[in-house]
Amino acid sequence: MVALGCGVGIAPDVVINNSPVKEKIQRLKVASIKPFKLGVCCKRSQLDNPLVKALWEVAQDAYIAP
Repeated sequence: MVALGCGVGIAPDVVINNSPVKEKIQRLKVASIKPFKLGVCCKRSQLDNPLVKALWEVAQDAYIAP
């Protein structure tokens, strides 16, 4: 929705500064947001993708208790 001009997104400065569309991004001046928990999800079929699998394994090792 954001890419279509119909939404609002949250992204760190490093992501915006390295975005190929950074010139099209309008930043809003708002108060900093508090840290929050972020979930990770994907289709099971995507776990065959080596990049997705690597991210999934890192997330599991770091954030899921055995």
